[in-house]
Parts: sequence; C-alpha cells; structure tokens
Amino acid sequence: MAIFLNHLWIDPTLTLIIAYLLYAQVGWSAFVGIGAVFIVVPLQSYTGGLSSKFRHRIALRTDKRVRLMDEIVNGVQVIKMYAWEKPFNKLISEARRDEIKELLKVYMVRGVFMTFMMFTTRVALFSTLVTYALSGDPLKASFVSRQLCSDKRGETRRRAPYSHSTQNKRLLT
Repeated sequence: MAIFLNHLWIDPTLTLIIAYLLYAQVGWSAFVGIGAVFIVVPLQSYTGGLSSKFRHRIALRTDKRVRLMDEIVNGVQVIKMYAWEKPFNKLISEARRDEIKELLKVYMVRGVFMTFMMFTTRVALFSTLVTYALSGDPLKASFVSRQLCSDKRGETRRRAPYSHSTQNKRLLT
C-alpha cells in the first residue's frame, strides 16, 4: 500500500514538468490534452473510492454467508432430523445472490475505471494534436516525442488513482 504513497507528490510534479515540455513544443494546445487528463483523474479517484465501498459491502455479505454456513454445518443433524434442507438451501442461495450482486457492482465500477485508464492518454494526445492542427500549425514528425510525453502522463494518471484507492482501502481496514 505504501508503494503508491509517493505518487501523491511525484505525479503532480511530473505532470507540471510534462506540461512545460509540451507547451515548449506545441504551445497552448498542450493544455487541452492536459485538461483532458485533469478532467478524468477526479472521476478515476471517485470510481476507486466507490470500488472500495463496494468491496467493503462484499466482505460484509461474505461474512454473513460464511456465518450461515457455519451454523448449518454445526447444526446439520438437527436440520436433517427436521427436514429443513430446502429452507436452509434457500437462505444460502439468497445470501450468495446478495454477494454476487455486490460483486457485479464492483466489476462494473472496475470496468469504468479500467476504461478511463486505457483511453485517457489517447484522448489527451488526440485532443492535443487536433487542437494543434486546427490552430493552423502543420503536424510534423516531432510529435513522436510528444506522444512519449503523453505516455508518461498516462503512467502518472494510472498510478494516482491507485494511490488514492489504496489509501481508501487502508482507511477501511
């Protein structure tokens, strides 16, 4: 968990350096791409926190189901004696269904999170290039270096939400 803690200060510093380097190469068009990243980072932090909240709910549901199973195992003779298998099977099925509903929520949020992770850098680069081209400047081969800077920005964007999510998990435990 502490691995990502340094990225809470490294990532903003790296973003400022990359912003300066991009500005030196493409001018104000660089801020359009960086703006795209700044729009997505809070959304990723929010989805990371949401994921932590849902994981906590899953843990509660799983604990409930495990306690129920423990009671059933301990009282299996009484359950068999009174033929309560079907009612207890229904209880277990309901507990598992609730747990799976929460798992589905986690994976939906994680899917949104991963989508942001995969496409933010590309959207930032695309918006920078389009803005630069629409401002009347010709696109040149030197944009390869800008893409490398954009990839570094992407690494920053990937680590920052993990650091926030990790801190949220730490606070839950």
